[in-house]
Amino acid sequence: VVVCLGSDKVLSDMVGVLVAENLKKNKVRAFVFGGFDRQIMAKDVESIVKKFPQKNILFVDSGMSKNQIVFDPNGIRLNCGKFFEGASITAGTILKSNGKFLLATTPAKTVFYMAKKISDAILEYFWFVELLKK
Repeated sequence: VVVCLGSDKVLSDMVGVLVAENLKKNKVRAFVFGGFDRQIMAKDVESIVKKFPQKNILFVDSGMSKNQIVFDPNGIRLNCGKFFEGASITAGTILKSNGKFLLATTPAKTVFYMAKKISDAILEYFWFVELLKK
């Protein structure tokens, strides 16, 4: 299960949306949540995790949610205090200046590059897992 958080309302928050679209386009063999048709926010995480209690879940986020979601090596914690185990990839702060996010001035090229690199790595992982099964 891959949960790609983000919104297309702010360019720098689109990393998860673009990763989801790339994974779906390449027909990754996993449940993929997110993308342009159904954007996933922090409030959606709990219901998704409950649907897949026995599955490994990979969370992908651009890190622009102002601590609504906190990632650590063992999972994610929502700002309401709930913790969910799972692997996570935080694309990180795309641009930062004087402690403030430059949401409006993030180059589109940077966002698309990061999304491509992350989705390529996830696709390669699933390809490798399938190869090991043969």
